[in-house]
Amino acid sequence: MNKKPREERKEIFEETRRIYGRDRRLADSISFSQDNQRVITEDMEVAPPAGRYDAPAKVLVTRRRCLEAAAGYPGMKVCVLNFASASNPGGGVAKGSNAQEESICRCSTLYACISDETAVSRFHNAHREALKAGRMSALYNNDCIYTPKVTVFRDDNTEKVLEEASWYETDVISCAAPNLRSIPGNAMNPDSGSKAVAIQPADLLELHKKRMSRVLDIAAAKGAEVMVLGAFGCGAFQNPPAIVAEAVSGVLGGYLRCFRVIEFAVYCQMADTRNYDVFKKVLSPLCS
Repeated sequence: MNKKPREERKEIFEETRRIYGRDRRLADSISFSQDNQRVITEDMEVAPPAGRYDAPAKVLVTRRRCLEAAAGYPGMKVCVLNFASASNPGGGVAKGSNAQEESICRCSTLYACISDETAVSRFHNAHREALKAGRMSALYNNDCIYTPKVTVFRDDNTEKVLEEASWYETDVISCAAPNLRSIPGNAMNPDSGSKAVAIQPADLLELHKKRMSRVLDIAAAKGAEVMVLGAFGCGAFQNPPAIVAEAVSGVLGGYLRCFRVIEFAVYCQMADTRNYDVFKKVLSPLCS
């Protein structure tokens, strides 16, 4: 992500909230998104349409940021996967953290939506209660928040405010990846525990297949034409990119006629391109 100091990132987020607090267009956008936002728990049935398109989706692996990728499809219905904190809306955005979810929240109206009372109660607080009671581990579950028409009004690279004519909308699905950190719990992921979760590679592979299928089912059911994914959980949550990429490769074939484009936006610094390299290699047979 970007190299701004933590305090500067905090100030940018605070300014973002001030901007959408006083701008009528953004206020209307937030109101629409909140009214139509849905928490889709893992036990709820989702029936995606089968074979919406005659031609298979174009599959790409790029080094773009996720919102940068979304901006590349004007006039199309785009959906972005947000690598969400299971228990804290926006993760550590208010503290200046800089993972993918925090970046999205600094650049758009997403935070105002996923921090509303219903989303927090049914997603974040529900997970915190389950974690505290031992009904859930830091592997989390397949719950998602679907947020339509999130308005992006900052550049995803510089985080500067865009000219209003350049603002754009994207749907967002927020879902938590398994948290494989040695100490899963912290201020950004409260109640996630103080010990690493033990899971075998084969089981982690199946978990990722199910979670990615859930995300794709929801996006297809909501009519997305373009799906922007990424190296889900391969940053702060320390999931092995080879396993995540293999899981995605294993399920993607069933969704190629559900979308027009599926882009894996795997942004990385020049000094460490491992996630991009792995996804590019594993997914190359599917790429157009």
